[in-house]
Amino acid sequence: MEIETVEIRDNCNIEVKGISFNKRSKYFYASIENTGDADCYLDIEIPDVIVAGEKQTFSMDGVEFLGSKNKKDFKIKAELTEEDFADNENVKVKVYYGERKDSLVKLFEGIFALTIKSTDYLFYSLLVVIIILIILILWKRRKEKEKNRAA
Repeated sequence: MEIETVEIRDNCNIEVKGISFNKRSKYFYASIENTGDADCYLDIEIPDVIVAGEKQTFSMDGVEFLGSKNKKDFKIKAELTEEDFADNENVKVKVYYGERKDSLVKLFEGIFALTIKSTDYLFYSLLVVIIILIILILWKRRKEKEKNRAA
């Protein structure tokens, strides 16, 4: 019997910067940076999250792309309650990654302190912009009415 070996070259390198959970959107956000010169594909799992006293695994809906030298926050949907946060101060993160979408040959595993976020800055930014636009529209109408009265 003859045994052959296959060498797989994969120059993809990543660094997991941290993990957070947004209470409002109900998503985990895994902050990942591609530190290598090659583009990467990755799939993220968050195993052993305690929800209502039972362990659950949360993962992305599919494989995602991360360009070389780029950083991105990847979203993972999860339903956690206030009571669950005390049981999950630290969470385990597994990232399967590689240069080819159908061959994620590398694995990163780590335990991170879970950061809880309750505000969504995008929502508040849009709200401020809308309020400013309403004020400008009302101010312009008022100026036009004053101009028409003067005429």
